[in-house]
Amino acid sequence: MSHFDYTAVFALGQLVGATIGAVYAILAELRYLQAIRDGKVTTRERRHILATQRGLRFGMSVVLLSSLGLVLVGYVNQGAGFVLAPSYLAFVGLVVLIVTLSWVMSKRPRTFVWASLLTFTGWWYMVYLTMGALPVTSLAAAVSMYLVVLALLSSILHGARSFAKRRR
Repeated sequence: MSHFDYTAVFALGQLVGATIGAVYAILAELRYLQAIRDGKVTTRERRHILATQRGLRFGMSVVLLSSLGLVLVGYVNQGAGFVLAPSYLAFVGLVVLIVTLSWVMSKRPRTFVWASLLTFTGWWYMVYLTMGALPVTSLAAAVSMYLVVLALLSSILHGARSFAKRRR
C-alpha cells in the first residue's frame, strides 16, 4: 500500500496561496498607481480593485486552509513541537499581519500607503518563506530580514508612487 504525503500537498497549497496573494498584491499596487495618476477612481478602476480584492481574499483562504491542514498533519505525525519552529512562527505572524492590515485598510483608507506596503512585503516574504528560500534560524532573524526587505521595497514603491503622482 502506498503512503500519500499530505504534508507535501498542504505545503504546495501554502505556496500556491501565497503566490496568488503576492501576484494580486502586485495588481493592487498597479491599480493604485493608475488611480493616483489622475486623482480619481473611475468605475472601471473600482471594478478592477474589487476583482483584486477577491483575488487577495482567495489567496489568503488557500493559505489558511493549507496551514490548517499542515497543523493537523504535523500534530498527528510529530505532536505539537513543530509549532514552535521559527519559520512556522514567522509564517503565522505574516498571516496575522496581512489579515490585520487588510482590515485596517478597509476601515481607514488614509492608512493605505503604509498598510499596503507592509502587506505587499508580507505576501512576497511569505512566498519565499514557504519555498524555503529564506534561512530562518530564529524568530528575531526572520523579523530582521522582513524589516530589511520592507526597507528595500519601501524605497522602490515610494519611487513608483512619486513618479505616478508627478505624471498627473
